[in-house]
Amino acid sequence: LMHHNKVFLFQSDVRSHLFAPERHRFGETASSEESVAVYRRELGKYMTTGIVPYQWTFQRWWEDPKIMADVPNYDKWMRLSARFPRRPAAQVAVVLDPLSLSAGIESNYSRQPITAAQHVSFNRNLEWHRLGAPYDLWLLDDLIESDELDRYKVVVFPAQLALTVEQRRAIREKFERNGRTLVWMYAPGVFRAEGTHLNISDGNTDVCGFTLEKETAPHTLVMKPDKAAFKAAFGIDAVDDRLGWSNTPLYGGFSYKIDYANPKPIPPQVFEARFMVKDQPDMTILARYEEGGAPAAAVKRFSDHTSVFWGAGILNVSAFRAIAAAAGVHLYTDRPAVVYASDNFGMVHLKESGPVRVKLPRKVKRITDLTDGGIIAHDTDSFTVDPGAKGTCLF
Repeated sequence: LMHHNKVFLFQSDVRSHLFAPERHRFGETASSEESVAVYRRELGKYMTTGIVPYQWTFQRWWEDPKIMADVPNYDKWMRLSARFPRRPAAQVAVVLDPLSLSAGIESNYSRQPITAAQHVSFNRNLEWHRLGAPYDLWLLDDLIESDELDRYKVVVFPAQLALTVEQRRAIREKFERNGRTLVWMYAPGVFRAEGTHLNISDGNTDVCGFTLEKETAPHTLVMKPDKAAFKAAFGIDAVDDRLGWSNTPLYGGFSYKIDYANPKPIPPQVFEARFMVKDQPDMTILARYEEGGAPAAAVKRFSDHTSVFWGAGILNVSAFRAIAAAAGVHLYTDRPAVVYASDNFGMVHLKESGPVRVKLPRKVKRITDLTDGGIIAHDTDSFTVDPGAKGTCLF
């Protein structure tokens, strides 16, 4: 919408601790302070992206003295941000495509079948929100046409099951250049679209730069990482011991099969088909499937780009951070955190308490805490803050 200069309003459905606290369907805030921090987190997104929200409420979610005392700030901060370009400083693009989003995948978290669109939602809400850097969401054809492609150092194809002949050509000509890293997940391009004809073939997956082999039998896509390989490929080995599924509790909003009063991680997904990398000397195997030990993730460096194949539907944030950092993406925080940032404003939201080191892309004259007007630091490109567990720093 923004790429096409459309004016739109974004429905903010964020709930406070006053919303049926025994039901955690839309996340969990246990106090006035945590609710204020979440609303400030959302303001950070709007201030740095240009999204204009409106608040939808079915109950008295705002009737709390601390929340209401903070509400006047929201208009003030939005008006302040409007004096500057509200463009996210993202170097990562996540690409979607209508043709792929309509394709089903034979597996489930809590529904049969789970679609490509649901896969993207699970990644964004359970893992990628804590990347420590902003990322942009694009439709593939829009990004192909855009002059903004050059600013992205990583492009992720989280559910690109189908590609047209023209899209494949554009990826070769426009995406595979400038040292960019392309991350291909699960079954990249397994459908080849030619006019109105949709052809499915394992050979179509060569768009990702690897030779993939398909195994048709029920398996989970859980991986065991080779941490030495991660260290050699990306300079970072701090990845989860099990990859390809998320250990983050699911609070709901995706399916009715959720115990809202007792949120739990989703069980590892079972697929009727999984794809394996054919081992070749010019690539590094990053992980193997727990079931059977076949190569599940790999990286290959070409003269003009780097390609990563990730055989699971979930790309864990620990692995995502390693891939992004090696590609030259600026990570704002030294540990996973929700980050929104533009050239003039930033927001950091933490899940756990403890100090976090914030590194800016450049040195600035002054960093101001918007919540109290205090000066955080002068003439620097880094600072340390500790907003506490489920706390927000808006600067």
